[in-house]
Amino acid sequence: MIDPNALSVLISSMVLSVALFGVAYCMTQHHDRPLFRTLAWFLAALGCTEAGIALGPVAADPQLQILLHALWMVGIVSVAPFMWAYVRALTTNTPLTPQRFARHAALPALGLLAFLWVAISPPDVRLHLLPDPSAIQGSSDYFRGRWFETVFLVVPLQWVFYLSDIARLMLRYRSQLMNYFASTEQRELQWVAVVIGLYAIFLVGNIASLLFELATGRPGLPQNLAALHGLVLASAFTLWGMRQRRTLPDSAEAATDSPQRYVKSALPKDMSLRIAAQLHKAMAEDKLYLDANLSLWGLARHIRASERYVTQVLNEEIGEHFFDFVNRHRIEAAQHRLQDTSETILSIAFEVGFNSRSSFYTAFKKVTGVTPSGYRKSQV
Repeated sequence: MIDPNALSVLISSMVLSVALFGVAYCMTQHHDRPLFRTLAWFLAALGCTEAGIALGPVAADPQLQILLHALWMVGIVSVAPFMWAYVRALTTNTPLTPQRFARHAALPALGLLAFLWVAISPPDVRLHLLPDPSAIQGSSDYFRGRWFETVFLVVPLQWVFYLSDIARLMLRYRSQLMNYFASTEQRELQWVAVVIGLYAIFLVGNIASLLFELATGRPGLPQNLAALHGLVLASAFTLWGMRQRRTLPDSAEAATDSPQRYVKSALPKDMSLRIAAQLHKAMAEDKLYLDANLSLWGLARHIRASERYVTQVLNEEIGEHFFDFVNRHRIEAAQHRLQDTSETILSIAFEVGFNSRSSFYTAFKKVTGVTPSGYRKSQV
């Protein structure tokens, strides 16, 4: 039978190894440097949360154990802010203002100050600053007589805040993609959504476990489960993060549907109508929608207009996102093929410019209100 403590040390060692590898890789990247530096900070924070367990077998000295526990303090308050910062770097191009940066760095800075305080304290004082790691039985031991560690009572609230804001960033990002790409499947950061969803599930369990421990004094979630969660988190962000690049252009922050966006636009009405006519011609006659990788830039080059003017005309004159505008023409072409041919639905989907069956079904039902197979049956 496997010793649970040995298994926990093994998993935590794997988390620490993956995190350190990810940090080393990120620090060697010269393209998208701000993105990779942010990912490195997140992985470093994750490694700090596991260092105490991973190095436990070789850290027999109580003084070293206390320092590792203080390092855990830095990591536990830094994981959520740095995860948020990485997702924000992926989904937006605007830098944080000094005021907002200070707000998000407050708890990580507090954790770092606590670590430095413990590190520079005399050995006899240090033993009273943190609980003896060998005597900890549950979360309540962390708070008993050690007032400064009550900061960790706000950590679950911190997680809730950042996970909620990450969800907001993801929704905003997907909306922005529709202003630039006719097919967004490969750019939607599905892996981030899945990992964040798993993190949210773990958060709920962790909060329930913390409340249980504080109420009963008995252990809550097994330590192995927390370590396994850290391994999934570190592996996902390292393996996918190494390949992930930002996909939004530098002008993406201006791509909103707010009417105020075009108040100072120099685009006259007659030119706006001409561009709208050119856009319809590009779809109806030139059939640009057949290009599965069609982007706003490609369409703008084709009609020889600026990207900003094309976006303005789509929003003001036509009343659609670039994504919806292109896919509506794809669906209209698919409807004719469904009526006039016996081709398979998948073949038709690819022929009219879609990259996958699922995206075709979703777009078709959004435009027509029925599925492609249902539409074909209704035309018999």
